[in-house]
Amino acid sequence: MTMTTGRPSAPAPERLRITADEFVALRRGLPELPLGPALDLDWIPGLAASDRVERRYDAIARLRRSGLVSNASVRYDAAGDADLGGVLTARGAAWWSVAADPWVTVEVTAWDRSAVRHGWYAVRGPMLVGLVRESVVAVAPVGGPGLTAPVAIDLEPVEMTIADAGNLATLVEELWPAVPVAHDAEPGADPARVRRPGRTPDPVVVDLVDGVAFLRALATGDAAVVDEVMAQAGWTRFPEVLRGLEGGVVGGLDLTVVSRPGGDERRTTGHWVLGTRGWRGLQVRVPSAVPGGARRRQPRHRQETGSHADRVRQLADQSQVRVTAHTPKTIHRTLAIGVTHALEDQGA
Repeated sequence: MTMTTGRPSAPAPERLRITADEFVALRRGLPELPLGPALDLDWIPGLAASDRVERRYDAIARLRRSGLVSNASVRYDAAGDADLGGVLTARGAAWWSVAADPWVTVEVTAWDRSAVRHGWYAVRGPMLVGLVRESVVAVAPVGGPGLTAPVAIDLEPVEMTIADAGNLATLVEELWPAVPVAHDAEPGADPARVRRPGRTPDPVVVDLVDGVAFLRALATGDAAVVDEVMAQAGWTRFPEVLRGLEGGVVGGLDLTVVSRPGGDERRTTGHWVLGTRGWRGLQVRVPSAVPGGARRRQPRHRQETGSHADRVRQLADQSQVRVTAHTPKTIHRTLAIGVTHALEDQGA
C-alpha cells in the first residue's frame, strides 16, 4: 500500500545492516541517543571483561568498514566504552545528528506468535533515520524438568535507515511492513480463513480493569470471570466486537508518535490486537485527576491489598478502554494521520 502526499518523490531510503555487537558499541559510544527500552541493547550479562574488550574492538573495526566510524583514534572511558562522538564519518554524523535531537520520534512494536519487530524512527527537518530489530519467539526450558516458556531470541542484523522525510510515504512505508499479516489462531491455518463479520461491529466502552480481566478470561476460558464482567458492565449479550478474541490474540501493533512543537511534547498512541475476526483497536482513557469518595464494591477479579495497590486501583477504576473494529486500511490511515500531524507541527 503506497501513500502519496503531493510532494516530489524522495530518494529511496539508504539501509545499512549491522550486527548486535556493532549496535551495542555504537549505542554505548553515543549515549545521548533517546532510544526506547526495546532498542536499549547491551552486552550479554556475565560476559567476561576480556571477551567484551575483544568484541568491542571487532565491532568498531566493522563500523569503520561500514563507513560509520572514521579511522581516527578512539578514546575510551573508565568503563572501557568507546567515545564515538568525535570519530564519526559524515555518514555516521548525519545519522546521529537526527537521532540524538529529533523533532519527531515514532516507535512501533509489531508482533505475532512467532516474531516481534521493533522500529524506532526519528525525524528532524527533511531527514529521517531509523532502527529496526527483530526477535523470534521460541520455546525454551525453564525451571524444573518438563517446564517450558516462550522466549524472544534476537536476530541479527540490526537495520539502520537514512531517508528523506520530505515524502510522507517514506516514513509510513517504514511502519506498515511491521504490521503482522492476519491469520487464524489455529497453528498452520490459512490466512484466508480469518473470519470477518458482514458489518462493522459496534464499539464498546468498559472500565479498564474489567476490560483487562475480560480479555484474560477469554484467553484462558474462565467463564466465571466472563460472566462477572458482563454483569458488571451491564451487557445482556456478548459484544460482537469482542468475538474472535476467544483463545487469546494472535498478533498486535503498538504505535507511539511524539512531536515537540515549540518545546512542548505532544504524544499520539495507538494499540491494536489481532483476533480470528480481524483487528481490534484499544483506546485507553485515563483521567487527569482521580476524584475522591467511596469506591464501589470490588468484584473477585479486582481484589488486591496494599496501599500502593489501592492507589493504582483507584486510578484504574476511573479509567476506561474503548474497543473498536479495524481493518489494515483503517490502521494505515491512523498511522498516516498521526505522522502527518507530527510532521506538520515542525513544518517538515
